[in-house]
Amino acid sequence: MNANILSVFVFFMISMSHHAFSQSDSTKLDLSGSWRLTSSTPRGEKTVELTIIHSGSEIIAESANESFPITLQGLNVDWVRELSTPMGKKKANYQGVIDEGQMKGSFSIIGGMMAGRSMNWHAKRIEK
Repeated sequence: MNANILSVFVFFMISMSHHAFSQSDSTKLDLSGSWRLTSSTPRGEKTVELTIIHSGSEIIAESANESFPITLQGLNVDWVRELSTPMGKKKANYQGVIDEGQMKGSFSIIGGMMAGRSMNWHAKRIEK
């Protein structure tokens, strides 16, 4: 019986340490600051400077023309922003990861002829 209790205790401790580690990844990150976001499109690279405000669990990105929320789970980021395209304004879904102080991933246009086509993006912090 003591071996069973010990096994349950060890399993519980391992589970809790893994949970604490995965929770600490996103809670210790602070994305606040100025970022340069570059999106690769069929018409070349498009760059915009963003100011990210990270306060508690709320993350907002702002540029000269827009403002949008960012979702952070662990080291994964996700947001939707509006892009100017030759076919007019289109929304794009960005998904990516934080890697060594930078972000990178892919995005796709929501709706229209380009719907579902995956393109790459990366962002680098300009200043904190």
